[in-house]
Amino acid sequence: MAARTDHDEIAAHALRICEDIREVDCGTAWLYRELAHKCATDPEGMAQVVMALASWVPYEAPPSTLADRAQAVADRREDALRFTDRTEAIA
Repeated sequence: MAARTDHDEIAAHALRICEDIREVDCGTAWLYRELAHKCATDPEGMAQVVMALASWVPYEAPPSTLADRAQAVADRREDALRFTDRTEAIA
C-alpha cells in the first residue's frame, strides 16, 4: 500500500493504538499480533503511524520517566485483571 495522505487518519490510528494498549480487555498478545500483521501488510502506512507516535513522545524527558510511564500502564492493566479475577471468583 502507498503512504497515507490524510494526517487525521494517521493520528486517529496512532491514538487507537494508545487506547488499545491501555484497554484491559484487548490483551497485549492480541495487540502485538494485530500490529505485526498491519506492519507486514501495510509497512508504509504503519511507518507513518510509528512516526506520529514518536513525535508525541517527550524524548527530552529522562529515560526513567518514559520507563515509569510504561510501567504505570502495565500496572493498571495488572490491577484491572486482578480485580476482574476477584470479581469472577465471587460470582
